[in-house]
Formats: sequence, structure tokens, C-alpha cells
Amino acid sequence: MKDAVSVSGPESPLNVSPEVESVVFVIDKSGSMDGNRIVRTKAALVKSIHRLHPEQSFCVFLFDDRSVPLNPLNGKAKLKPATKGNVRKVTELIEEVTASRGTQPHNALEAAIRLQPGLVILLSDGEFDPGVIAQITELNRQQRPMGRIDCIGLDENVLTLRELARQNHGDYHQAASR
Repeated sequence: MKDAVSVSGPESPLNVSPEVESVVFVIDKSGSMDGNRIVRTKAALVKSIHRLHPEQSFCVFLFDDRSVPLNPLNGKAKLKPATKGNVRKVTELIEEVTASRGTQPHNALEAAIRLQPGLVILLSDGEFDPGVIAQITELNRQQRPMGRIDCIGLDENVLTLRELARQNHGDYHQAASR
């Protein structure tokens, strides 16, 4: 593994290549993300969304331990083009997010995969039930083509994220919230 990069720096693993047609960001907003972590993560996410091209589509899920993830695009899980209007709406909603509760990414990941994006980017600072890896990988294998899941361990080497990325043709990055 490379040295940890800044989640908000120019080499941020949240940045999406222009070749990626569609992306779903799945971002941890659990209590352990409170303070500087959530502030920097939100800023990096907003910056990454602003870098998307209008022909790229995206969706954002923010999760904690609630069974239904927050989807800041009009409450409906749908990939939307990265137009100025859509980017502005999502940016405004991201600014209102606060950290609380526990870390359960399963529902957000499941909803993300069902959208069949070319890339899912999952960012979390904590471990979660390892059984989620097998469930999400199986669901992802049912998609045609199978999507790629890149994972980012924020300030931590998160083993469940590393394994999820490995099983889903993705990369694992360790990023610092600085």
C-alpha cells in the first residue's frame, strides 16, 4: 500500500477519472466521523463532485447505522448527470450533513450497486460486519457487467474495506483527513 494521501488533496481517491461514465459515492457519516473528519470529507466530496463532467452521472449516499441511507438527490436513488444544477443541489445538501450513530454500509452499498454504475467509491473510517463483503460481492456479480468498488479507509487501515475492494475489482486507498 502507498503512503496515505489526503482525502482533499490533488491525489484524492475521491476524484473520478473522466473515463468513468457513472459513479456512486457511498460516504460514512457515523459518529466516529464527527469533527474534522466529516468536515474534510464533505469538502473533498464536494470538490470531487464539482470536478465531474456534465456527461458523467452520479449519485451520493451517506450512511450511518440507519436502515435507509440518505440519498441527497430528491430522495430517489437515481443516477443524475453532473450538470451545474444537480451539482449545486447535492452540494447544498451535503453541507447540512452531520455525523452520528454507527457504521452499517450494507443498505447504501446495495442501493448503489442496484443503480449499476461503472464505479462505486466507498469511504469509511471503521470496520463493519465482514458478512457484508460476501453479500455485496454476490449482488455485484449479478450485475452485467460487474461494477468496480473502490474503497477508502479514512485515517485507518480498514480490513473490511480492503477485502471488499479486492473482491470487487477495485482499489483500496488509505487516506488522511488532513
